[in-house]
Amino acid sequence: MDHLQHMAATQAARWRLDGRTAIVTGGSKGLGAAIVEELLGLGATVLFTARGSEDLDKMLERLAPTYGADKVLCCAADVSTADGRASLVERATALFGGALDILVNNVGTNIRRPVEEATEAEYDTMVATNQTSAFFLCKLCLPLLRKSAAASVVNVASAAGIRSSGTGVIYAATKAAMTHMSEALACEWAGHNIRVNCVAPWMVLTPLLEVPPPRTAHAPRATLAAPRRCIRGARAIADDAPLRARAPQAAVANDPTALDAVRAGTPLGRLGEPADTAGAVAFLCMPAAKYITGQVRARRRTHGTPPIALSDPPRRGLVASSRHEYMLMTC
Repeated sequence: MDHLQHMAATQAARWRLDGRTAIVTGGSKGLGAAIVEELLGLGATVLFTARGSEDLDKMLERLAPTYGADKVLCCAADVSTADGRASLVERATALFGGALDILVNNVGTNIRRPVEEATEAEYDTMVATNQTSAFFLCKLCLPLLRKSAAASVVNVASAAGIRSSGTGVIYAATKAAMTHMSEALACEWAGHNIRVNCVAPWMVLTPLLEVPPPRTAHAPRATLAAPRRCIRGARAIADDAPLRARAPQAAVANDPTALDAVRAGTPLGRLGEPADTAGAVAFLCMPAAKYITGQVRARRRTHGTPPIALSDPPRRGLVASSRHEYMLMTC
């Protein structure tokens, strides 16, 4: 191989994940399924999880013929529980020889209720699924990640964790926790050469977006009105009280009026596709992103709204590709 060929091969390798091992939680549907396929397509070996074996079997049947049964791996585990997390990490340790290159904390759920109707059980479910699972999987996977020469953790949060989007207070709080955990963990683990980043997508067409909220007899839709500009600047919602009352709580993917309003407040005029977010996750795992850590990749403003306040400048020890680098999520 001559010098130019070597340079071309080296350059191409910066945008690939050949030989890398990965865990993706919540990997059988929506964003998780798209992330799994994106990583596989770039050459990684992927162990993905879901609670139900039926969904995992469908993914295996679809992906194994294309990417190989030795690269498409699954584990039925409820990572919102300690036993489920332990089972996943035990399987990953056995499959990957005790080392792990990529951890994607994607699993998440939402029960859209106003605060006065939320139950303690619903709160516990959302916190355990969205927040606790990510924290303790990071902790449990640390010994495996430390054995990697280029480890990367990507946490999948939401724009709702940065600014209110009407998707519910508990959900927003758990996603806000994930964004801040990512920044703090990036500082703590920089000395281990483990990068930690976060993606915070706006509305993406996934099964979660199609689930309608619970309705109760004593809480008519009009009482669930969202505050002005809660859909991050969508003027059609901000200036229309009846629509404002409906859109944040509706199953947006099934509500043409709400869908049009969300599109009106999105720069590219459409909701995101799962593959859009999957591409962002994959990039943050690549060698080409080796100097990016502690970042939250988020769509941060729309028509007529002030930009979301950015964090303080990176603290000492936080490697960042640029000051205040909050990359625009183009969905």
